[in-house]
Amino acid sequence: MRRGGMLLAAILALVSAPTLASSGNCWIDAGEKHGVDPYLLYAISEVESDGRVHAVADAGDTHSVGIMQVNSQWFPALEERGIDKEDLWEACTNIHAGAWILAQEIERYGATWYAVGAYYAGALPNKAQAPERHARKLEHYRVYTAKVKARLGEILRGVGAESRASQIISDYHVDVGELPPPADTMPGDRGAAAVAEVREKRRRSALMVTGGDGG
Repeated sequence: MRRGGMLLAAILALVSAPTLASSGNCWIDAGEKHGVDPYLLYAISEVESDGRVHAVADAGDTHSVGIMQVNSQWFPALEERGIDKEDLWEACTNIHAGAWILAQEIERYGATWYAVGAYYAGALPNKAQAPERHARKLEHYRVYTAKVKARLGEILRGVGAESRASQIISDYHVDVGELPPPADTMPGDRGAAAVAEVREKRRRSALMVTGGDGG
């Protein structure tokens, strides 16, 4: 892989940092500050920009910049937080901005893979009002989250921590398509309810496999 030395150094920094707070590593610091997993952030950046600090993508009405491909629709909200577009060319600032955006989507959808899909494609439109757009965007979610999961596995296998990838994937309990997606948005309380529903479904499935009585 290109940038092999840089990639390995970044991964080793993630693995070897004794604590999140004292690491001095932007991925870890951003993850701790915004409550998201730094390995997941790193995997998203690899899918978004292939780790290129000055990457730019033009989508017509919007454009995305930097290592986390921060989309221009977020620029006004980031400016309110003291971050303007020029600041986003600095890698660490861009990482923190991306972590904050992912945290906003988690607030919207709960700790689910819908939130990760929304990082890339934005919120799902209302299914009843725009069924075709809803279906197209949901497919974007599925394709994108599959890429992130695959990249996450590759990164952690590279440092002998494949089980960590499985744990992160499991932590984002609701997979895209595992439950009917929310009609428009899923605030935190609905996200929590969806997570609880999936956990219960999985518990019942496990009991069926093991022959438990569900008590």
